[in-house]
Amino acid sequence: MKIVLFGAGGFLQNSRERIEKLPNTEVIKIIDNNNRLIGSEVMGIRVSSVNDLQEPYDYIVITSNYAVEIEKQLLEIGIEENKIKRFVEYESFINRDNKEVFTTGECRNQNRKSVVAITPILEFNGAFIALVNLLEYLSKELNFRTIIAAPRKRDNVVDYLLGKGIEVIVDSYIEYENTPVIETCDYYIVNTLLMRKCLKYLDLSKTIWWLHESAISYEIENGIWGDFQDEVYTNARTYCVSAKERAVFEKYFPKNKAGIFEYGISDEAVDGEQVQPKANEKIVFAIIGFIANIKGQDILINAVNKLSKDYIDKFELWIIGDNDDKNYMAELSQSVHTDNVKFFGGVSHEEMKKLYKDIDVVVSSSRQDSLPIVVTEALTNSKICIISDAIGTVNYLKDGIDAFVFESENVADLADKMMYVIDNYNQAREIGRQGRNVFEKHFTINKAGERFLSIIEEMGS
Repeated sequence: MKIVLFGAGGFLQNSRERIEKLPNTEVIKIIDNNNRLIGSEVMGIRVSSVNDLQEPYDYIVITSNYAVEIEKQLLEIGIEENKIKRFVEYESFINRDNKEVFTTGECRNQNRKSVVAITPILEFNGAFIALVNLLEYLSKELNFRTIIAAPRKRDNVVDYLLGKGIEVIVDSYIEYENTPVIETCDYYIVNTLLMRKCLKYLDLSKTIWWLHESAISYEIENGIWGDFQDEVYTNARTYCVSAKERAVFEKYFPKNKAGIFEYGISDEAVDGEQVQPKANEKIVFAIIGFIANIKGQDILINAVNKLSKDYIDKFELWIIGDNDDKNYMAELSQSVHTDNVKFFGGVSHEEMKKLYKDIDVVVSSSRQDSLPIVVTEALTNSKICIISDAIGTVNYLKDGIDAFVFESENVADLADKMMYVIDNYNQAREIGRQGRNVFEKHFTINKAGERFLSIIEEMGS
């Protein structure tokens, strides 16, 4: 393939190594709108203006953060739409023959209804876990043939999925192009906002668009792609995991009236529930999940810093989760002013089950979160929950009845909730046990399976 790169700035520099590894690809020209870059040399090629497009090429590949504007510019000067690709799309396209399909003898039983779910990446995040829980239930309890498909995967995830009776397809171009296996399935789940382009080739009458994102994801995706007005998204049968997310969704997609489809999780409550006050032991508070500004770990640390030594001596704070921003992690670590805070890094599902035996209180101080699975898992385990009123779970919980709710980003309010739990541990434990009832009422995997069956019944299938 002969390609022209449009964009010679920072995006290109950051992507250069990936570009040089593209198979069957020759970069014949680099163009840009910036007069300061035109005439300079990048990747051994002189940067030209957009007016210098005489030689034949297969695609113009956009290597710029201003892709929406560049696409519009190219269309206005007469470039055919099918000749324009963004870099991430071209990278997927040129590697599209590297499909991987994983199955088992049990999975090949074709005499049952089939459902394929398309998700951004096979890795252990909230949306993925919610999806896998549903697919496993459909496979093992309702006798569906289940398939999960994604453009990317992490190590060790495939064996985990096969062990749950779920087939796996890894296809870098799955966002843009159907495959024979997917085409013949009875039902489709497009999992998350990120995978919405799949809706353009799927049969919408058999498709569920299942959304799990917070508001910032909508803002970012709309800014990057500018495609939310596409009619296919208006016509898609859409379900959000919580009312909070639905309010965000309908702001960006006002013509699409979404339903609510809460996920369910398996009942894996750990043994050793702490019923009595911890006489001479420290209470363990934990915040669990990916470490990032939106998750609000800094809010919790600031609340801890406000507490007096009398309180500090009575508890530990465990911060459990991965992080891919070393600068943010360093900043967070430096903000800790006490010696009772421990960073654990990422842990496996099995390791987390062991840690839960010693955790007393789970805190979710997220600035945004549609329906965090870590809170639902805490409810399953009858843990005391302290949650921000910015997360979707707040619609199911009542402050002082089955959880403790604080005003989002209000450090003093969070500190007050923590002090109450420390001072009134026995009463707080009873509130934690009441939280278990919320799990049983709304978030069991059986209820999620029933919701799925109800949805496909509405489809007329």
